[in-house]
Amino acid sequence: MTIRRMTNQSRGFYSLMGPYLSRREIVADVGGPIWDDDGKVWYVGMAHGMVLGFAAAADRGSWVQLQSAYTLPAWRRHGVYRRLLDARLEDYAGRAIRATCTTASLPALLARGFTVTSTRGAFTRVARDG
Repeated sequence: MTIRRMTNQSRGFYSLMGPYLSRREIVADVGGPIWDDDGKVWYVGMAHGMVLGFAAAADRGSWVQLQSAYTLPAWRRHGVYRRLLDARLEDYAGRAIRATCTTASLPALLARGFTVTSTRGAFTRVARDG
């Protein structure tokens, strides 16, 4: 798997990511709409020209927000989420990072030094100091 870093200004962004941005099942899994905000960096896991999963990060000045992580069902439990997470953590090493995650992704975040700050319904907020 390779990870392609893109923004919504990158050539080919919408042809690659467009099919995933408003699909109902993806929005339901992620927990809300997936916005293509300016300045957001997208990490797209790919193999053989296919998208396996994606995640995003947004620089908020004094901290970074991890957003919109999704792995296609056929590729779950193959390390896609972990690779996308590690790529974002590498790119923002030394920065304070926050995320809202599902039960499925919580163990990976806790294993990388995040702590739980709050829980609401099926979602948990986590943070890690820089």
